[in-house]
Amino acid sequence: MKTNSVAMLLGAIATYAHDKDSYLTKTKLLKLLYLFDLEHFRVHHRTYTAMSWKFFHLGPWAQEYDGLLANAVLSGVLREQPTAKGNTSIYRPVEKVDLGSLKLPIKTGTILRGVLRRWVDVDINDILDYVYFKTEPMECGVRNEPLNFDSVQQSVQSPFVPASSGASRKEIEQARAAFAKSSAERAKGKTSISFADPKYDEDFHEALAIMEGGE
Repeated sequence: MKTNSVAMLLGAIATYAHDKDSYLTKTKLLKLLYLFDLEHFRVHHRTYTAMSWKFFHLGPWAQEYDGLLANAVLSGVLREQPTAKGNTSIYRPVEKVDLGSLKLPIKTGTILRGVLRRWVDVDINDILDYVYFKTEPMECGVRNEPLNFDSVQQSVQSPFVPASSGASRKEIEQARAAFAKSSAERAKGKTSISFADPKYDEDFHEALAIMEGGE
């Protein structure tokens, strides 16, 4: 994945967190990237960022991360804000980067939104516990060795099978006849139906922007 693309991804994640009145430290942002790669692999059999994840002190870590984060700051996508104690920094977007502006494939955008909705407000200690003890690459991992994503359980979508109503053929035919009669009566009476204007929320517009971008 290109460096500038990762920078914009980091900017979009930071924007999402900022809009939710949440915060991102260097560690939390890294773990969100890992969870995104994990869930992307679950569906697409490959990570999104292509970063070289390994089992490190606090769980999954990638050697490219420091450089990618520094580039996002230098390129003006993220702003690094030291905390009052000075022992860590908070990362905020310099300018708003909407998730829709990334023009991700529909499935990929859905995965990213799902990860952020689930984890962006969660305390970092709970995230660390989850990624360390409850994600497949870490469960099967060896300290200081690359993580094997092949251990990730794949997502399988079951085919849709309509449920049987249990009605007999005669009952079904009677119901069809009653429906046809009712439809004819409504057409004869020229019954008009008024519809309320649809209300489109933020998620709708974000999904629409992704679909317009194409797969």
